[in-house]
Amino acid sequence: MFDMLTGKPPFVSSNRNKTIAKILHAELKFPKHLTHDAKDLIRKLLRRAPELRLGGGTDDATPVKQHTFFKKINWDEVFFKRLSPPFRPMLHSVDDVSQFDTKFTEQMPIDSPEESSHLSRSINEMFIGFTYVAPSVLEEMNRHDLIGGHVRNYSNSNIKHSIQQQQQPQQALPPPPPPPSRS
Repeated sequence: MFDMLTGKPPFVSSNRNKTIAKILHAELKFPKHLTHDAKDLIRKLLRRAPELRLGGGTDDATPVKQHTFFKKINWDEVFFKRLSPPFRPMLHSVDDVSQFDTKFTEQMPIDSPEESSHLSRSINEMFIGFTYVAPSVLEEMNRHDLIGGHVRNYSNSNIKHSIQQQQQPQQALPPPPPPPSRS
């Protein structure tokens, strides 16, 4: 949401270690143009404690959908795909990337995170099980879904590995390190 509303991620830095430090400890700052409702929604979605995040409880997406940011959204219309998007790009094929900046489409893909990460073991362990897939999405992924005239079989997707990891019991993580002192 932050990225979609501002055009950039909430925490960025020149290298991975600094970015992770910001994710763990930095104050969330907003551009002035965001509404109060947008700021409130983003704050609640980005709470560091997963159990306190909006949508992170047993009610799944219901509290997110009920947030005042979405007060004008009719979720039944969304669910039944009755809404027309405000902009529909002209695509020439299923894999047409002409709407993306060539700055991105001409780059060689690089896996992340890098194997040669210099992060401490304790920092890396904080992100074990970080991938989250909502229960409602898991149910959908176990079925064949008709999307845009093509049958997509999720059982062969890269997400399968993330789901399997998520379904395995996670070990308790050590408490996070204290934030750096501001001297």
